[in-house]
Amino acid sequence: MPPFIDLGSAFIIALVLRLCGMRKLTAWLLSCCVMPIYILFCEFILPYRGGGASMLPIAIFGGGSLGAISGGLGIAIASILLKIYRKNRYGDKPRKFFLDSKITPKSRHRLNT
Repeated sequence: MPPFIDLGSAFIIALVLRLCGMRKLTAWLLSCCVMPIYILFCEFILPYRGGGASMLPIAIFGGGSLGAISGGLGIAIASILLKIYRKNRYGDKPRKFFLDSKITPKSRHRLNT
C-alpha cells in the first residue's frame, strides 16, 4: 500500500508545484525524486524484512520510472487546468508574456494601479 501512496504523492507534488507557478521541467524533476527516496528509505532506514538478493537497482529503476510517469500525469493535468484558467481570465487573446504582469505591451512601463 505505501508505494501506491508514494505514487499519489509524486502526482500531487507535481500538480501543486505546477499550479504554484513552477516551470514544468523543474516540477517534474522534483516529483521524480519522490519514489527513489521512498525506496532508499525502505532499503536503508527500515529494519530488514526478508532474505534474497538485493533488488535495489531494479527497484530504483522501476520505481523511478513509475514516479516519473505519475509526475508527468500531474504536470499534464496542471497544465490543462492552467490553460482553462487563463482562457477564462484573459479570453481567447494569445497573451503569453503579459499574462500576469502589469506592464502594457505598448508602453513597457508599469501601470500606476
